[in-house]
Amino acid sequence: MDSYLFPPKTTIVGMIGAAMGWNEERVLDDIDKFKYGLIIKNPGERAIETATIFGNLEYTPYPITKIMNYKSYPITKIMNYKPFYEVYIASDNKDLNIDKIYDALNDPKFTLYLGDSESLFYADFKHPKFCEKIEINKDFGNEFECILPSEIYNKKERIEMTTKKVIPPTEIKIPINFTGKGKNRKCVLKNVFYYSGIKVKLKESVETYYYGKQPVCLF
Repeated sequence: MDSYLFPPKTTIVGMIGAAMGWNEERVLDDIDKFKYGLIIKNPGERAIETATIFGNLEYTPYPITKIMNYKSYPITKIMNYKPFYEVYIASDNKDLNIDKIYDALNDPKFTLYLGDSESLFYADFKHPKFCEKIEINKDFGNEFECILPSEIYNKKERIEMTTKKVIPPTEIKIPINFTGKGKNRKCVLKNVFYYSGIKVKLKESVETYYYGKQPVCLF
């Protein structure tokens, strides 16, 4: 079981829902109302954990005889240790109040964390820039440090290293929404390229959002 190297859109909206005190259905209904972007500032370290999972005892048919032989199998988890991300959100939907979301992220109704119960990653509330409100402008840009949808990344002209610790561009599918309900629920996937310590320069400018001077591709 590999962890994503960064939290996808569905996870971030889930954290916002926890901060706001939304129930599961409200979170699922609102995922598509958010725009999301992310920069992997520091991927941290990858921790690998392998454990043995034991099954139940086996029994033979009548007359019942217990076989003292456990079925076991290994399971390996690859996790992120102390990563640092810059996550960008925006919305032009009237049902969402960004000011209230900002307040809730700084004073959440439920604990904000990523990961499963055995390997939690808690948000760093003490960081001076844990959550900021920034005026954004829509414009055009051709240099990005954020994750990019594949259709945009494939327009690249070149890449430049910005730090010594580099993760080369890698394409993966990440969940960006869900369809259906209950057992019929399925995630909607999107192809993106992630990387760290790299700036991607495109052949031509594309429409983007500027958080101050930082261009971010939102989707």
